[in-house]
Amino acid sequence: MNDRTYLYLCSVSCAAAACILLLSRIYPSLAPLSLICFGIAVLSCISCQRPGSSLVIIAATTALILSFRFPYLTWGDPWQDYESVLEVLVQGSTAAAGYRLQQPVFPVVVSALSGFLSISPMTVQKIIIPLIGSLSVSILYFMGREYTDRKTALTASLIYLASIPYLHWASQGVRETLAIPFFLLSIYFSHRAVRTGRVSDIFLSITVITGLVLAHHQSAFMFCVIFPVMTLAEIYLFKSDTRIRKDAGIICLIMAFALSLMLIWWKFRLTFIYISFIDDINKISPLHTIPAIIQVIGIFLIFVCVAFLPSFYQGVTRPLRCLMYWLSRKVWILQIGGFCLAIGGLILLVSSLAGYSFIAVRYPAPMISAGVLILLLILTGLPDFLTPKRFPLLLFAAVPLVLLALGLTRALPGIELLWNSQIDPLRFLGYLWPPLALAAGAGILRIFKTEKRWKIATVILFLFLLATTFPSVVLMGTPFEKGTIWYDNRSFVISHPDTEIQAIEWFKGEKTDGTLTSDRYAFSAARWLNTQGSSVKEPIERPSPDSSYNYWLLTSRMSIYANFVEWITQEAYPVTTRERESLDLNTVRLYDNGDAVLYRNANA
Repeated sequence: MNDRTYLYLCSVSCAAAACILLLSRIYPSLAPLSLICFGIAVLSCISCQRPGSSLVIIAATTALILSFRFPYLTWGDPWQDYESVLEVLVQGSTAAAGYRLQQPVFPVVVSALSGFLSISPMTVQKIIIPLIGSLSVSILYFMGREYTDRKTALTASLIYLASIPYLHWASQGVRETLAIPFFLLSIYFSHRAVRTGRVSDIFLSITVITGLVLAHHQSAFMFCVIFPVMTLAEIYLFKSDTRIRKDAGIICLIMAFALSLMLIWWKFRLTFIYISFIDDINKISPLHTIPAIIQVIGIFLIFVCVAFLPSFYQGVTRPLRCLMYWLSRKVWILQIGGFCLAIGGLILLVSSLAGYSFIAVRYPAPMISAGVLILLLILTGLPDFLTPKRFPLLLFAAVPLVLLALGLTRALPGIELLWNSQIDPLRFLGYLWPPLALAAGAGILRIFKTEKRWKIATVILFLFLLATTFPSVVLMGTPFEKGTIWYDNRSFVISHPDTEIQAIEWFKGEKTDGTLTSDRYAFSAARWLNTQGSSVKEPIERPSPDSSYNYWLLTSRMSIYANFVEWITQEAYPVTTRERESLDLNTVRLYDNGDAVLYRNANA
């Protein structure tokens, strides 16, 4: 078959998967059939000589899995961004005082598309934003082709789009969904500008960086940390003496632009982020008496000196290049070291979360085994990345890993800009996963050298990753019972049922005075009521008639799994029978649809 036939087969398979997922809202048992369709689509994609178009279709379909599977926004983060969108639409302004997030690009894009296309903002957030985010896969593919080869890039892209670090953000329709494509493009074009030295590439790099800074503050900050490390290491380890000065100049130019734009944007638009940044500088710097901006300028000047040093004193690079040559001959040291660091990192992650004796056992075994499998593939493909062309990709992954380790060990005192008061490893995995996916792709090709075996292994790995990425209720159609291998608490909170939304809509229609709260997941789905004149607050206590809240929303799900004040740092407990009985005896039932119940305190 030719490429056109394979493209047609891929398109039909993805369309069938989408239809099955839509039908699974009514008949959940149909959901597993979508995996068969995805398998056919992937096989068609890797059989093409030019798989770019097929990859776009698969990436778009997988990014919309949650949108097809469930009628409303999922998890909690999308509802927070949905609230900011409604604030912009209600007030008709993006003034900093107008809404809580103070990051205007995402709500402006969603509200503008909603008005232009005459569709609801929730539909834009559920459909169009994930489609934009799915471009990350194509960006990684073309980046991989430039750094490696077509097969490695294609395999890595399929691993990437079926894995948790990508799908967790791409499928939700949040700020990170828009930021990840800008982040990858910024790294790619900026590094290419250094390699080629062309003015057009420098201009393209600056243009994309502008979009990144406007889209998401944390992604812009990560770029300003990852890019200089990648490029400086390349100068010290691989660049010829005749290229160093020119490359260092381009690096400093790009960094000066990115830092200046980022700080100006934060200073005049993202005030709370700018204040956090200044506080962070003062926390980690011993020079507290010097203004933070002066310290930043000083750090940048030191960076400039380090970048240009090899052009004046070539001897500084020789020991590093000798070490790099020795390591390239002793790859097993890096592989064993990488495995030990990964195991140590898992233990560190577990021990850092207070109240969790071992967080890994709370996830289903297939999900843990998928992570171990990917780790082994990354270590297998590691030798292919000790070349001048590919080594910067390892540094691309190393920087977020170091920052995550610093956060977990609390080695740096509360860097609010990166991890606030709680560590979210998925945010860091989103930045380090693209280069690791390329290493895993190289690992598959080192193990399965023949064309037939490579295709079979790639399809099986893709389906295994996709099936374990989401909670079982998404693609298996059921949450499974506690004690089974697929049991996962996340199955109970990834979606918001009609009954929960109906109770929230009823509360809005009553226009009652006072404050409503619930557990963290139902609270997320209700927080948009703050834009409609109601008051909805985050829970800071367990359900009780003596609480400071006027109204409580409880659902039957909360008798199985609930999270109120615990969040991720403490053990979460469901609503007990005693708590429900206490509310029934000492409060007033305002609403009950058989699943969701609204209670009003007697003093409300």
